[in-house]
Amino acid sequence: MGHHPTIAGQTGNGHQPWLQRWFLRLLLAAVLLRLLLGVGIFLWGQQTNPDHPVAAMAQRLMAPDGLGYHIGAVKVDEYWSDPNPDKVLRHEHMVARFSVLAGAVYHLTWPHPLVMTLLTGEPPAAGPCAQTRARVEELLPRLATVIRAFLPEGLGQPPARAAGLALLICLWPSSLAWSALPMKDSPSLFLVFALLSLTLYLARSAGQPWGRRLWAAAGFLVCAALMVYTRFYFGYVVLALSALPLLARLWPWAAAGPRPAWSSLALLLARGVLAFALTKPWHQEYFVYFEQGELLPRTQFEAKSRKEEAYKELARRAELDPTFVAPQPPSPPRPPQDLKGLWEELGVYRERFQRFAGHSLAPDADASLLGGLARVLRDSLLFPYPWQRWPASERWTAFNLAVSAQGLLWYALLLGILPGVAAQARRRPDLALPLALWGLGLGLLLAFVVLNRGTLFRLRDMALMPLVLFWGLGWPWRQREDPPPASRRLP
Repeated sequence: MGHHPTIAGQTGNGHQPWLQRWFLRLLLAAVLLRLLLGVGIFLWGQQTNPDHPVAAMAQRLMAPDGLGYHIGAVKVDEYWSDPNPDKVLRHEHMVARFSVLAGAVYHLTWPHPLVMTLLTGEPPAAGPCAQTRARVEELLPRLATVIRAFLPEGLGQPPARAAGLALLICLWPSSLAWSALPMKDSPSLFLVFALLSLTLYLARSAGQPWGRRLWAAAGFLVCAALMVYTRFYFGYVVLALSALPLLARLWPWAAAGPRPAWSSLALLLARGVLAFALTKPWHQEYFVYFEQGELLPRTQFEAKSRKEEAYKELARRAELDPTFVAPQPPSPPRPPQDLKGLWEELGVYRERFQRFAGHSLAPDADASLLGGLARVLRDSLLFPYPWQRWPASERWTAFNLAVSAQGLLWYALLLGILPGVAAQARRRPDLALPLALWGLGLGLLLAFVVLNRGTLFRLRDMALMPLVLFWGLGWPWRQREDPPPASRRLP
């Protein structure tokens, strides 16, 4: 076939496709659209409920978590702003550790929800294609080392198609809407793409400059720590992710071609174990307390230990002084993690969703094991059905129409994703298997535990959106556009 034009990112007449040429401009427009949409939703909420616009926004977008995070963040900011050393902060919404991070942002800037909109309004992916890296490096050469490590890999997609997929990820409707609220969904999606990108880079980084590898390793640890802090169950996910490239190296059905070096795979696994060990105290759901004017928060378990010592000291004083009456210690909240094993822990959280999910509970949530597996597969890939009003309402609303349109778009993408996964699992297992197992494995696990379909609808993007990078790679009529495996070199 000779020279393949799309490998160089050019058409047969020597010109780049228009989408590739205009990509950075379109990416900037996507950023502005996200920001303008967030500001517009806030202004609408301010007109609807002038006293509490975030409450109106959370109600209309079916995202009550956003209101809780904002309330907790404001209380954290107020706590840090008050120099009173005897002040103590205990608040029921502080079960969400994301409120602490949002509170830090409020304290450093301005305690206003639009601050989080500006911070999380950037696209959740900076563009999953090597061409994006090259274009950005031209504009920011001093940041080339960092940029090459952090921008996602495109699975060898032709540059123009990869640019289109990047814009689709940036403008994904649900992410676009919920970035208007101070929620952890949009930053979590950004961290997912950054973590996956860094994992794939580090797995194939043998021979790369050590400075770049150290930057990528530091970024991996930072992304892993933030993910685990905001979502406690991600400690095990990060550990599994660091082992997936090693599994791909042993994949027996891979086509002939270069494979990652054992040394880089071993170092990646070591980094995953290190991230797991450093974040081990966060691998459980807990309340956050600020005690006696301290700057750093404590967990309920740390606060309990400190209180026990204080009450023991008071009891010793009562023994020495008969006139002194020691106060009785209050009963602390029971830790939700006082369980025997991981499977039992999953069952407890699943039971919690089943008990408190309300009208969003999956109708067959209590099915048999075999039926439950079928429900998990269905809910992870196919729910919500575009022809049904979801969330349930008496008539079609703008929110219902937007959800249905996103469902139709996802179905169309799924027709190109599944063949792409099958094709790339053989052609590039070192890139394909970590992304495929992340998406399908995490998606199925979330659908098994999270029986509240509203919550699942938001969480599922973290698992399924990386699968969009497979779109079109397995179609027979597109094979001529995709670079053959032998033409690709490991970076």
